[in-house]
Amino acid sequence: QTLTRKFQIIDSGSTSALKLRMYPNPANTTLYIDSEGEEILGVEIWDMQYRRLLKSVGAKTSGELNVEALKEGMYFVKITTAKGTVTRRLLIQ
Repeated sequence: QTLTRKFQIIDSGSTSALKLRMYPNPANTTLYIDSEGEEILGVEIWDMQYRRLLKSVGAKTSGELNVEALKEGMYFVKITTAKGTVTRRLLIQ
């Protein structure tokens, strides 16, 4: 059985509907996410083979994720708010 996932990659600092900041990028120990007042419902980190490696849920407007256990490479960060979902690329160094 094959599972296929599709992500819309948004590399800009923000979109018209969702004002999100994700920094630093590249990261090595901690990733910070700030939604400028919009509640973040969940954050997921996926590898390039579309395997979910980390999931964080809970309503908050900003937060930090420990990414120290992730190997060097490129990842997808999927951020979900009440207004929608944004997926961005994350480089771990």
